Amino acid sequence: MAAFEIVRRFFRQHRPNIGFADTQVDRFAFDFVTDELNGKNLDSDGTVRLRHCRHFPSHSDAMFENSVSRVWLGVHWRFHGTSRNDVNSMLSATDLVCGVPLGRAIAKDLYLNGLAPSPVTAPAVAPPAAVMPAMAGVKSTPKKRAR
Repeated sequence: MAAFEIVRRFFRQHRPNIGFADTQVDRFAFDFVTDELNGKNLDSDGTVRLRHCRHFPSHSDAMFENSVSRVWLGVHWRFHGTSRNDVNSMLSATDLVCGVPLGRAIAKDLYLNGLAPSPVTAPAVAPPAAVMPAMAGVKSTPKKRAR
């Protein structure tokens, strides 16, 4: 999601004659061909996989489809991507509990800071002994396999 949002922000800044707000669908259409279905790669039986070119009317549409495609794949629930049902409502969402709003927020931070580290730093990671004092000094030994 962040990648699509960074591209949206780049085009908005560098092509001001085609303006759109954060909550509006961009108009930058593109075609996408995955490495798996590029007409060159081979299937497990040695046959060439067909080439499949996917057209998106906007980066916003690609962002929405990417968020819901994980549901079709069976690895996520619908709310993991977006809590909205269409592209326009996804772009106007103010919740930060799903992948799309979080990815867009990350992209905004990266883009506004010129891809430099954020001024907010992550907390230092405590050494293992401080985290689990009962385990300090305990050595692990590999177990022998039963025969």
